[in-house]
Amino acid sequence: MHQIRAELSVGRPPLEARRHLDAFFKAHPIIALHVELAAQDDSTLAIERDVKVRLGLRERGQNGGECTRVAWGPCEGGPFLPFEATVEIRSDEDPRALRLVLSGSYVPPDGIARTAFDFIVGRRIAMATARELLLRMRTEIEGAYLESGSGKALRGAAG
Repeated sequence: MHQIRAELSVGRPPLEARRHLDAFFKAHPIIALHVELAAQDDSTLAIERDVKVRLGLRERGQNGGECTRVAWGPCEGGPFLPFEATVEIRSDEDPRALRLVLSGSYVPPDGIARTAFDFIVGRRIAMATARELLLRMRTEIEGAYLESGSGKALRGAAG
């Protein structure tokens, strides 16, 4: 089992983020993830697969934030490995922002291929997948925040 961790700043206050994140996962039980990996010869390898996402229980995170268990795996095989993680919404230093923190683990394929696969691309695919998922979550939270009118009040006060 290998651990990965990725985090991303979101330019919105954490107050409504949980609701928007829950709506995102309910609306997207299957997500098409696209990952591009750079090769040593400066070319890129593009991999795209549909992954099935399952939401788990909410719990208290390590830093006092609320987190949700999330698991995903490929709908039809391929290089996207089954992955289990928690997604935590944390307060940011800026009270108008939050941090999404994804921490989890994946299990590379069994046998001798395990080490080679993980060394060559496994970890890179897992990290790229985690980042892609965080970017999608950020887009959902920021877009839903603006649509809800919450962002309009802040923009009106600032301008």
